[in-house]
Amino acid sequence: MILPRRFIHSGLSPVTGGIPYPLPEYVYEKTSPTIGASWAGLDIRDNGSRIYLSSAVDLVAQRDLSTPGDIATIGAQTTNTIIPRNDLPSCRIRDDDGSQFWYLKDDAGVVRIYKFQLPTAYTLVGATDAGANSTNLLTSIISTSSAKGLSIHPNGDRGWTLDPVNASYAHLVEFTMGSSWSAGGLDCPSPDCIREQVDYTSTQYWDMVFSDDGWLVFFSSASYLSYYVLPAPWDIDGMSSTPTYELDITAQSSESGTPSGIRGITVSSDMNKVYILSISSREIYQYKKIGT
Repeated sequence: MILPRRFIHSGLSPVTGGIPYPLPEYVYEKTSPTIGASWAGLDIRDNGSRIYLSSAVDLVAQRDLSTPGDIATIGAQTTNTIIPRNDLPSCRIRDDDGSQFWYLKDDAGVVRIYKFQLPTAYTLVGATDAGANSTNLLTSIISTSSAKGLSIHPNGDRGWTLDPVNASYAHLVEFTMGSSWSAGGLDCPSPDCIREQVDYTSTQYWDMVFSDDGWLVFFSSASYLSYYVLPAPWDIDGMSSTPTYELDITAQSSESGTPSGIRGITVSSDMNKVYILSISSREIYQYKKIGT
């Protein structure tokens, strides 16, 4: 079934705004088996072999995919680490060497980033919480009592989170690291914070993630899978406030009906797959790029 989809900017060409490839369109493909717990954050290893999860009840976990990239082949939970951090709405694995696992912690306006040091690359087994390398994440510029989403530049020198301003829009906020791949010393880029408005079509964005090449920023919401094309890779300064593309994820036939309770989003390294997590049905929805 081809789902309703649209490009918001009607004048888009196959190569737009400097992006060196045709813009992707997506369609629903399949749903994972039930994964249990109240998972909210979602990420995937760069080779597609492992899913990472964070929850609203102090848990992080991993599950392997017996067929890389195929969410229907998700296996049993191989680790379930309890951490005293409360709400964990977003998580990311360090892609280049698998040595770190990062997560965003949001608690009544005190927003922090933490990381696990991974003794074995790409696995949470035996990981230790490097909470000492954490700091308040720009609490003074988060305009409400929450922040959502986490994405980190491949160089580990900066990252981004989402500041929900009101029911109509949010700010995508860029922060810098004190040193590369360190959660300490988080700050605004000098001289001022880079923050760009992103408009909601109907419901607020929950999570966000950059594509591996930095050209696209993907968002999940209760109704849409959306992305924005940036002015240049990893450069949000001057980005459009209107999404480039949206897929109505409510207008689909899935194994468990209409998606609800949408939370985390992650994208495969080649952008052929997008994965969105439901905290209500406790499943992961898989969308494929049309033509793949």
